[in-house]
Amino acid sequence: MKIEIPMFQDVWMDNGVEHLYRILKDTNDVKTNLLNDKLEFEIINKENFIKSFIKNIEEKRDSVIFVEEKNKETGERRNIKKDFVLIQYGKKVEGRNVLKEKIYLNPEERITEIFDIINKKGKNKCILCGKTYQKKVDNLKQAVYPLVTKIKSLSGIRSLREQYIELCPLCYLIGTLEWCDEGIIYRVFPNSHSLVLLPRVYDFKKLNESKSKWINTVLTGERFSNIKVSKNEEGVEWTSGKFSTLLCFYEKFFNWICLEEEGLMSFESSKNEICKDWTYIDIPWGLVKNIKFEKLDIGNNVLNVFYELIKNEKYLYGDFIRKILYLRKTPKGTTIDNELTNQTRENLSRYFLMDDFQKFSHAFIPSKKGRIVINKESRDVLESLVYLWRLQKMGFEKGDLETIKSVGNIVAEVSTKSIGLLYRLDKTRSIDEFWNSLREISRKMIALENPVKVKSIDRVIEMINENEENWEEIKNLLVIYSCIYYYIKTFK
Repeated sequence: MKIEIPMFQDVWMDNGVEHLYRILKDTNDVKTNLLNDKLEFEIINKENFIKSFIKNIEEKRDSVIFVEEKNKETGERRNIKKDFVLIQYGKKVEGRNVLKEKIYLNPEERITEIFDIINKKGKNKCILCGKTYQKKVDNLKQAVYPLVTKIKSLSGIRSLREQYIELCPLCYLIGTLEWCDEGIIYRVFPNSHSLVLLPRVYDFKKLNESKSKWINTVLTGERFSNIKVSKNEEGVEWTSGKFSTLLCFYEKFFNWICLEEEGLMSFESSKNEICKDWTYIDIPWGLVKNIKFEKLDIGNNVLNVFYELIKNEKYLYGDFIRKILYLRKTPKGTTIDNELTNQTRENLSRYFLMDDFQKFSHAFIPSKKGRIVINKESRDVLESLVYLWRLQKMGFEKGDLETIKSVGNIVAEVSTKSIGLLYRLDKTRSIDEFWNSLREISRKMIALENPVKVKSIDRVIEMINENEENWEEIKNLLVIYSCIYYYIKTFK
């Protein structure tokens, strides 16, 4: 029996085909051939193949979809389905949780049924692959393809009854098995939502090469998160959202795979190893699973900056994003605001990955709610980041960053008397407004108890005159360091 599966150009199904290939590679009595645009496999002995295939599915079900947890009250161990998996529980068997979906509940019967009819043509046309088939084994549902929903503003497909019942056995197999793919990146926020990140790569061989590298090296299998804290130790990262999760993943991949396991790879080689395009799936908590999805495409400029940072042992996520705190004052004293801390970490991750330096700088602006706290080690990482990300490409030296920091210190000192000056600097939208803002700051300097030399401001003016088209970049750098020094000067 020979079966050929061409590329779907669909992120869930294409990842499902790549995952099916990895299962088949560990299955007896089947020959596999993964090409750039299709998967081919030939079953040699159907009976032996089905037995081996079923065993692999059961093992992956129990080790990937389920996790073992200890009941804190009774001490009893129980198997719990990972919260992002859109398959319902069935009735417990011998005190153990089981999945209601037949391919996991009774895999022998369902797999045998599928491979008895998988190559038979008929008059029905599958809604996912477009091929004709003789007989279905189930309808299209979220257990097969999570993007289906009854909500018309999303996919609305399940409201079209005539279409969503037309699902071929092969697409059912591919879709349902994708839930036990070890290469899925996920982060679960209990009682809120789950996020899933899927690589969007329209080349099966490249997709397989990339996922095979990060499985077991970067990822593990705990319930709420699966990005390892350390390569050789237990524990997972508790990221704040989709962007910090992706940033954290990239950092581990570059560091552990491109710069360790594979040797000191060049950026061009590393770029070919990692995925730049992703689809993010948001799965809400509760019974109604009207999920949302979004494409995240990361540019080469950002990846290059990230690569250079890690090569120089500067860890943007581990030593900067993860260590940022948002403090606020209360009648009982200063406290960490966990919600705003996570929001700040996520925003900074987002603006870096989306290459939006203006919004990145704006995230540092003081708020009535409180302010960001950044330790010295994190400031060192930030310094390397802004130099590589912005100043270097404008042709400036590292000494020019010291000049900007010096002027930022001046702005901070002036802003302790009038915070409106810092807000006005951040809001400037033209070079004329920027000059006006600098002039006002210079006038305020005269009233300082310890007047600051104007040499640094003169150099900043020269930098802007040399790169007038990039005046906003310099302004944004000033905003960042003005805010950092303002926090140091005012928050006690």
